[in-house]
Amino acid sequence: MTAALSPADGHDHPPALHLVPARRTLTLLEATRLCPVSTKVLWVEYLTLGGGESLEQFTAHLADPAQGDPTEHGLVVQAVAEVLADEGVDVDVA
Repeated sequence: MTAALSPADGHDHPPALHLVPARRTLTLLEATRLCPVSTKVLWVEYLTLGGGESLEQFTAHLADPAQGDPTEHGLVVQAVAEVLADEGVDVDVA
């Protein structure tokens, strides 16, 4: 059985909800600029996730993700997000 709060319990209103701020969503370019590592280190992280672009292709993808392959884009985003998460930066990367 659950107990309902009533004025007799000393509560005129339900307890306040603690609102958690929404995670901020950054573009890939914005997120990359926050990364404390070089593009080459990001690229290596991307390769460990199964990415197949050369360093030059990867760098071009960071600058203009609209031109990239959707599968590769997902891996690029994941690599950047993981590097940021390792640094305690809580954001979504789009």
